[in-house]
Amino acid sequence: MAETTSKKPWLLSVRSSERFIIIVVTMAMTTDVLLYSLIIPIIPKSLVAHAGVPEKDAQYWISVLLAVYACALLVGSPVIGYAADHVRSRQLPFVLGLAALAVSTGLFALANSPGTLVIARACQGLSAATVWVVGLAMLVDNVAPERMGEAMGNTSTGMTLGSLLGPMLGGVTYDEFGYYGVFILPSVMIILEIVLRLTMIEKSTAKEWDDGSTAPKNTSYETFADGFPRADPQNEQSPLLGRSSTSSSSEGIRNGSKKAPILQLLSSARLLTSLLVTATVGFTLGVVETTIPLFVMENFQWSSKGAGLIFLALSIPSLTGGWVGRALDRIGTRGAGFGSLVVTGTALFSLRFVQHDSDPDKALLVGLLVVIGFTVLMIQIISMTEVFQAIQACEEKSPGIFGDKSPMAQAYALFNMATATGQLTGPLVGGLVRIHAGWAGMTLTSAILCFLVAVPVARYTGSPRPKKGDEQSTTGHIEA
Repeated sequence: MAETTSKKPWLLSVRSSERFIIIVVTMAMTTDVLLYSLIIPIIPKSLVAHAGVPEKDAQYWISVLLAVYACALLVGSPVIGYAADHVRSRQLPFVLGLAALAVSTGLFALANSPGTLVIARACQGLSAATVWVVGLAMLVDNVAPERMGEAMGNTSTGMTLGSLLGPMLGGVTYDEFGYYGVFILPSVMIILEIVLRLTMIEKSTAKEWDDGSTAPKNTSYETFADGFPRADPQNEQSPLLGRSSTSSSSEGIRNGSKKAPILQLLSSARLLTSLLVTATVGFTLGVVETTIPLFVMENFQWSSKGAGLIFLALSIPSLTGGWVGRALDRIGTRGAGFGSLVVTGTALFSLRFVQHDSDPDKALLVGLLVVIGFTVLMIQIISMTEVFQAIQACEEKSPGIFGDKSPMAQAYALFNMATATGQLTGPLVGGLVRIHAGWAGMTLTSAILCFLVAVPVARYTGSPRPKKGDEQSTTGHIEA
């Protein structure tokens, strides 16, 4: 919580540490995704048994609820991003997002009409917008730039755990404890997450009590609220005065930079590329999640249970997110991003060779889904990290371009909107292409998209690997 007294808070070094902040943000995203996926299996039952919807109209209302969630996510993200960039601490919007999730959970439990479920779903979409936008911006604020990939990888792991455990927990708790029992675990998780969030102290607040115990004084940077490195007087290669917000703003004005931050962001080819990659990830996952279940039921005569279990092959690689992110911090994003998109496209194209109800074809399907799951994980981490790096590159190229404070939350609002766009268009396009062009046409279309997106990734994303000086700086920071 934001202490304002002169007394040093209890366990300040722990509560403001990178590790604790990553845990809090990752848990918030895990909770959000888990609640989203946990409620989906029981929505049909809630509509019919509690909201009074005729069974023949259940499918219509399920589609409405999905659309309401997506609309709330799309509309809420830019508003929340703008607000989060204009507050001193990100604590308040983050806690409000969790509060919206609590309201949504309560409304789902007590809903006795379709309108109440619509409101609950809208609150869930706004909560997702807040937790994702503010959470990712908070990571940038408080995590060292050279470990950003690892932090983003950990959040990807948390999201995967939430999406894997949600449907299973929803079904088990419904069978064992009934409808209302489903909401016990979510309520406990939300309360725990709010307590953790109030316990966490952001570095911008912790520095008020910093007497040398919370951060080494000889590091090559110091992380502030805007998420950018500052000059170090002991580092001969750093600017003598660092980046002064006043001088930067003045220089930006002299250069004629008067555009709104959001317009400046949209003029960055590197940021636009990261958003394109983000939408591609959402699109690809949407296509696979829409077409694979029906394909395996038709070709392998699998049950709904088997169609659900096949997604373990797609999801389990995401559990390596922390290690993958750490590797990306070392090797850079350009080559890894280009290669991952090419491999993803190749694997999607190769799905056309799965045609018969035979063990080799089943093994090929599982193997290709594992490859897609791993490469999509890499692409997702790269796109999340590139948003931060694109803003940093803009600042380095044109100091003061964003004024006194970087629009980090607004950038991640655009990231959120790109994700939602991919998730909306993927199932629609994938389903239509498979209907009109068949399984082979669907795999070809998805593969071509990945190949095309790989081109701007190779052109506009970050350097192929960290510079030698950066590696030395990183090593020095870790040793310190």
